[in-house]
Amino acid sequence: TLSDKFIEIRRINESLEQQVDERTNELKTSRDQWKHTFDTIPDYITILDRNHNILHANRAMLDVLESHRAGCRLDEPCYKVVHGLDAPPDYCPHSLLLRDGLEHTEEVFEPLLGKTLLVTVTPFHDADGKVTGSIHVARDISERKQLENKLQKTNQYNRSLIETCLDPMVSIGPDGWITDVNQALEVATGFSREELIDSDFSNYVADAGKAIAGLQQVYIDGSLRDYPLEIRHRDGNLIPVLFNATVYIDSINDVVGVFAVARDISDLKK
Repeated sequence: TLSDKFIEIRRINESLEQQVDERTNELKTSRDQWKHTFDTIPDYITILDRNHNILHANRAMLDVLESHRAGCRLDEPCYKVVHGLDAPPDYCPHSLLLRDGLEHTEEVFEPLLGKTLLVTVTPFHDADGKVTGSIHVARDISERKQLENKLQKTNQYNRSLIETCLDPMVSIGPDGWITDVNQALEVATGFSREELIDSDFSNYVADAGKAIAGLQQVYIDGSLRDYPLEIRHRDGNLIPVLFNATVYIDSINDVVGVFAVARDISDLKK
């Protein structure tokens, strides 16, 4: 009957409405989960279109912009929002991506934010495979850069101390090959630092067997004092020296080599 058909149609409509509601709830749940994940990532993430406009920004990015750029607007190009410029900077990885469609990574110091950032941009494609923008991820590496700069200054200071020493100094690996020297050893041997490093230490002394025995003794006792050897210059001249050596260790206390200083005793021998 017509009444039965109306009942059947209503039942079908109710079923479709239920399916739509379930699908809508699933989409909303999926969207909420994506947004939660997007906002909990500590890196600064934005999604940019081909015109450098910010389509989406996660909470970390919004927070850093709000704390450093009061009143900024996300409906403006990223180079204006983040860098305060009227055009993309020369190093802009997003511009590089738009030219070649490839992922790019750049280390950038942004003075307006007061941060050093490691920026990676990954191409974003549409259904036809065309690049429509990028996913822009910036990681704050300011603390790491500060530590690297401190380490670099410390290394420069240590190197300056080594180079100002008038006595030849050398570090030797467990295989007997040279890992580092100072300028005084270059003068004593007549060979450059580049020639000495990664070469056999025993090549530069008159008695190779005695040199090897001395190195072995350092590993046994941990140190060696006033060990007599003769450094051989490339022109054949010999320089009598007394070697003082000790083992040196890495960060986990494993012995990784020997550090030695040679005192020239030519005048004393005379």
